[in-house]
Amino acid sequence: MNNVGVMYYYPQYFLDISNQKLFDLININMTSVIMMTRIVLPQMCKRKCGAIINMSSSAGQLPTPQMTVYAATKEFVDSFSRALAYEYSSHGVEVQV
Repeated sequence: MNNVGVMYYYPQYFLDISNQKLFDLININMTSVIMMTRIVLPQMCKRKCGAIINMSSSAGQLPTPQMTVYAATKEFVDSFSRALAYEYSSHGVEVQV
């Protein structure tokens, strides 16, 4: 299960967020999900059995002012997971979000 996520300390306008915080949000909320999946997926495909569960957020379902980057990263997790589910269902791997 991938259940990682960081948010700003409080809701903020996009231009008020530091570059470092934006970098951290993208790296933690998106890159870690991709890389963890790449670690576990080969073994699951080899066994033709497995499940990947990624945690998204309802913040990614609707426009979320002052949480824009966080919401966008969580929508990425949803889209990535749904696409991966199609790609690997024939390999016996179930992907849920």
